[in-house]
Amino acid sequence: MYCPNEQCPDVLQWGIHGEYRDGITICPKCGMTLVQERPQPEIAEGFEKPVTPQLPPVPGPLVTLAAFNYRHDADLAVSMLLANGISAVVAADDCGTLDPALGFGTRSRVLVDASQVEAASGLLEQAVVEGEPGGA
Repeated sequence: MYCPNEQCPDVLQWGIHGEYRDGITICPKCGMTLVQERPQPEIAEGFEKPVTPQLPPVPGPLVTLAAFNYRHDADLAVSMLLANGISAVVAADDCGTLDPALGFGTRSRVLVDASQVEAASGLLEQAVVEGEPGGA
């Protein structure tokens, strides 16, 4: 049984219609009468079909811009750089996050094209200053 209400909290929060076991006839979230077939909804706002981001090519020799103790910090830095048009990648010894234990004792490095070091360094410094207590 499925809730057909496009405004049901399930649709608004998760982007899919709620599914309930047989015997339940009323949606416990919105009170709508349930239907047998799963409705084919229009994709709820904010739940568009996911797009796999394409990393920009890294054209020249790579240099280490920064090193982080934790992979997720390096991933955040790379995301910020990519959002600002700077080619960047993470170099970490953790099997691509499949085995984080392998990364203990090594640092995750952010690599950028040698021609973009100055711009990338400025963005990274600005992000660190703004993220600290009392920062801009």
